[in-house]
Formats: sequence, structure tokens, C-alpha cells
Amino acid sequence: MKKLLVSMILLATAFMLFAKPEFSEDLFNKAQKGDAYSQLILGRCYLNGNMVSKDALSATQWLRLSSASNLPNAMNDYAYCLYYGYGVDKDIREAGRLFKLAAEKGFAPAQYNLGLCYESGTGYIKDLNEAYIWYQIAAANGMDQAIGTRDSLESIIASEICEDLKEQAKIKLQTLPKLKLDSDSLIIGTSIGANTKTVSLDDKLNSWSASFKQGSQSGVSGTGTDSLGTGKGTEKEPDPFARYRTKKKD
Repeated sequence: MKKLLVSMILLATAFMLFAKPEFSEDLFNKAQKGDAYSQLILGRCYLNGNMVSKDALSATQWLRLSSASNLPNAMNDYAYCLYYGYGVDKDIREAGRLFKLAAEKGFAPAQYNLGLCYESGTGYIKDLNEAYIWYQIAAANGMDQAIGTRDSLESIIASEICEDLKEQAKIKLQTLPKLKLDSDSLIIGTSIGANTKTVSLDDKLNSWSASFKQGSQSGVSGTGTDSLGTGKGTEKEPDPFARYRTKKKD
């Protein structure tokens, strides 16, 4: 009986901790005020049903706003929604445009998605050579999925051309920034949530924080002020997600 009581108390305590509204309310308020990080997190929460019910319309609304601030993670995820018409009217041309913008910022998932667009002729005129180049770049940046798709093209493209394309990819890679991989990014051909592991909220925030910290060192702005090459950088707090973490009581 005593063990049962202790278990019930622990369960009640856990429920109270995870049901606390501070995170979602603070996140929503920050997102409404235009904070791009908050908009991305909130969009992903609605995508995956984290702390809120799944809502495709709300998800794409927040991802679109965050994407407008030129965060490559958000641009990739919103492009995915446009590609499939998830929570928004299907627009493969705009999806392709956003994938390319994020890819050119050094975001590997978008580089891989862009390669898929070129290979299938979705959003762009079909171009296997261009697809091969982006697969090669994505693979160099740690996208394991890109290795298989790149290799499959080698059975179609002449070997001497492949060697030339590898050299082109190598040169292009040197001109691009390199961002940390984001395991929560949406990938064409996979369902929403397929790449999302069941981890604690703080673990997710650690992952996103590391990704954006890496991005800020490569000149990617959280407010979109320097993403078009204006040269106007934005100072960032060491951990832009610190304000959302679980508050520990003394």
C-alpha cells in the first residue's frame, strides 16, 4: 500500500511538472512577438504534437513566419510542407526555392532535399547532374541518406562526368557555410515525426541550441537581418533556448 502511494505521488508530481503552462505560454508569447527561434519550436510542436495537439495549419503558420526570418531549419521544414501540401496549399516551385535558399546556407537536409527535387524534376527542370552535385555536398556535410541516392545516379551518369561533377561539388562546398545537422528536420520521402526521437524537452532544446549556435558562427541570423548578404549581423545569447528550459526549484 505504501509503495502504491509513493508511486501515485511520483506520477502526480511528474504530471504537474510536464503540465506546467510556463513553457508553452512563454513560447507562444515570444513567437507572437516575432522571435524566429520560438516560431520554429512552436511550429515543430504543432507538427509532432509536443505539448499541444497536432495542428497542421498552426504548424505551417509558425514555420512560415520563422522561414521568413531566414532560419534554414525553418525554411527547410516549411518547404517540406509546401512540397506535400501539408497544412498549406501545395506549391512545389516555392518549396524548391526555399530548399535551395536553405541549401545555399549550408543546411545539409535542405541540400539533400534539393537534390531530390532536381532528380525528380519537382520544382525544377529535371537535372541529374545538378542532383548529383547536391547529393555529393549533402553527403560531405553528414547526410547519410545522400550517399545511396548519389551512388544510384552513378549507374546512370557516365563515370567521367561523375568525376567532373565531384570536382564541381568540391569547389561549391568550399564556398558554402556548414551548419550542424538537425535530426528533427523534415526530409522528402519520410513522414512527419519519422526522424524525431522520443527525448526530453531539454534534450531537444540542447540539440536545437547547438544547431543555431553553429549557424550563428557561420553568419546565419536568427532575425533574418544578414541572410541576404547585407552584412548586418545579430548578436545572440549563448543559449537562445535557455528561457524555455524546465525551471528547477531549489
